[in-house]
Parts: sequence; C-alpha cells; structure tokens
Amino acid sequence: MWSPLVVMIMVSMAAVFQCDVAGGLKFPSPPPPPPRKPITVGGSKGWGWSTNSSLAEWVQHETIKVGDTLYFKYSWSSGHNVNQVNETGYNNCKTSKGDNLWASGNDYIKLNQKGWHYFICNYPGTCGTGDTGMKIKVDVK
Repeated sequence: MWSPLVVMIMVSMAAVFQCDVAGGLKFPSPPPPPPRKPITVGGSKGWGWSTNSSLAEWVQHETIKVGDTLYFKYSWSSGHNVNQVNETGYNNCKTSKGDNLWASGNDYIKLNQKGWHYFICNYPGTCGTGDTGMKIKVDVK
C-alpha cells in the first residue's frame, strides 16, 4: 500500500515529467517566445512623404526577423499606399501585375521568409530615386 506522501510525490513528478507511450521520460518543452510587437515602419513618423529621407536610415537600425510584422501607418486619403514589389520594381519605382497592394493607411504585413523584401508607394512622385522616397527594402533575418 502506498503512503499518501509517496502518492503525492508521484503525482507531482508526473506533473513535471511526462511519459510517452513506451514509458520513456520526456522533459517539458519551454514555452514559445512571446510574439514581438509590430514594427512601425519609419518609427514615430510612419510611412510618408515627409519622412522619405529617413526611411533608409531608419531600417538600418532595426533587426527584423522571420515572423515579425511591419506596420505601415500613413494617410490613405491622399492616395498613398504600400506595394510589395521585387528588386527591379523597387529600383525603378514600378509595380507589376500580381504585386501585393495595401491601401488602408493602417497596414500590417507579416514577414514569413528570410531575405530581402521590397516596399514602395506608387502614388505619382512619391517613390523617389535610389534609396530615397516612400520606399524601403528590408533584410529579414
């Protein structure tokens, strides 16, 4: 007959260690890390024409990882938008059929793959040249 103390110890051990069907001991997995807050593109200034000179600089100070979400906040009523394009589209400030388009002014874009991701605004005159204008390239780690 098991004493109440032995039973209590066994129940406690069962709560800490899990046994699989074959009777092997499994240690509990650590909980997943908490999700990161969405990253506001452009920081407190957001995604906009007035912030164009700082977007390329802003992104250099950010660490963006697979699973992170970019938050594009901007004035949609003035015609601004966010287009996810390829590198050629980024360099030439041009969109192509099939590119993703967001235009709500409060757009959340989850990054699910490593590598470079390119975003532009295709409202006339806002994309700029080189790395200036309403455009940003993000290296997802």
